[in-house]
Amino acid sequence: MRIRIAALVGISLISMAHPCHADDEALKPIDLSVEVQAPLDRAWKLWTTNEGLQSFLASKAVIELKPEGRLEVWFAPDAPAGQRGAEGLKVLAYLPQEMLAFEWNAPPKYPKARAKTTFVVLRFEALPGGKTRLRLTQRGFAERAAEAPDDLEEWKGTRVYLGAAWPRVLAAFQKAVEP
Repeated sequence: MRIRIAALVGISLISMAHPCHADDEALKPIDLSVEVQAPLDRAWKLWTTNEGLQSFLASKAVIELKPEGRLEVWFAPDAPAGQRGAEGLKVLAYLPQEMLAFEWNAPPKYPKARAKTTFVVLRFEALPGGKTRLRLTQRGFAERAAEAPDDLEEWKGTRVYLGAAWPRVLAAFQKAVEP
């Protein structure tokens, strides 16, 4: 089962490579990593539980840790539906304490891009001395733009927005997870 899930995620990553816009720097995947002074199980728990996500990412979060499980990350829980944050998303796959893959959507200011999703893969690696490396990769910007060329500017804006947001998320995660 573990190999099957990993193979499916690997196939998805490869199949997302699309020649149109693939070389466009403005649509390239986001690829970041951070090392934290915290054990792997603690880092994993922060990304895979409601309480964990709420400790650093958003004021309200729901994650059902199973394939096709619900993922909601509300930055503005009192806002109307569709304006709260990451809404109506799913967990795609996971390998306990190794990998978590999930859908992610564009911010509400990009409605055409928001109607589609990209995906994020988090990879966790235990390091010596009780440290953990977390690598975050988000893909799908170029592929979505290729599907709907009229929405290219929204996808570029989405990539810029998320390219600035994820480093702040990783900094907040580091602050929350370290003793």
